Amino acid sequence: MYFDNTKALLMTNDPEFQEKMEHYLFNRYNLKIDTAANSLEVLERFASANELYEMIILDEEIDGLSTASHVFKTIKEQNEQVCVMFRSTLREITDPYNQTAFALPPEYADKNFRLDLANRRLDTINSLIYPVIKSSSMEEIYQKACQGLMKVFKADYTLFVINRTDEKPIKRGNMVWDTPERIKELPYEFDFKGPAGAAEPSYLETLVKYCKPIYFPDVDTDKNKEFLREIKEKFSYTCRSVLLVPMVFDKMCIGFFGMFYEKDSRLYNLLELDIILKLADFTTVAIIAIFLKEHMNLKIEIPKMRELSEFPELSGTLF
Repeated sequence: MYFDNTKALLMTNDPEFQEKMEHYLFNRYNLKIDTAANSLEVLERFASANELYEMIILDEEIDGLSTASHVFKTIKEQNEQVCVMFRSTLREITDPYNQTAFALPPEYADKNFRLDLANRRLDTINSLIYPVIKSSSMEEIYQKACQGLMKVFKADYTLFVINRTDEKPIKRGNMVWDTPERIKELPYEFDFKGPAGAAEPSYLETLVKYCKPIYFPDVDTDKNKEFLREIKEKFSYTCRSVLLVPMVFDKMCIGFFGMFYEKDSRLYNLLELDIILKLADFTTVAIIAIFLKEHMNLKIEIPKMRELSEFPELSGTLF
């Protein structure tokens, strides 16, 4: 739940869907919705000095994934505070999950209940980002991020990957942390490329190229055997639900972290996805700051994200 007068920008050219989402996102999350019909209109609204959006939801089917990814990277480069989400990642509004999501419990009509949820959102963000931005080494960042995700979202296991950004295009990554420990020798380097002869790019190649999360609430329901084979091959994991979230800096995916559920399905709602994406943003900034300090002897002032004003205890803790 968000505090009053929080605004989101929804990209859609479907009037019926627009009307449904305006009601749903306000009643469920207290979000006031503006809409944009295409990518150009999204950028125009974002550039407007009169608009300030907490969240932007991009529909990659309107202008294509490549264009949506360009819009995503452009917005994040200009303002890392904004949560930018692909519509396909918001699975609560798509079949077969939407019928359950749209049925709001009666307590959501109570103002005190909604205020309590908004405050709990801030507490959750705080519990995740504070250990990360206080970390004094790369390894501690990896560890704190993975442990925080497991604690908050009760995942069976988590992983952290840093990409080989010295290669263009990026083709490989290093798993640098997993919790609980499954791979004995880290870092473990692997190739993003799919099976030999595959007609389409692998899921990991798509994540890295377009900075689009990989999310399957229930791999069994989605019947995606190719993805299961890819995960098994790369990480030796078996799973029923998975979420992999990219970390983006300078329009480039520098790595990603993931959460896996071995036997249970897991539907993340918009609020949870927002929290996870915020962790990705803070983690990215913390990694860059440590890198500059350790390798270039530079001490930088990390940009103050909007959330820091909501957490006075975080002020002055950044590198």
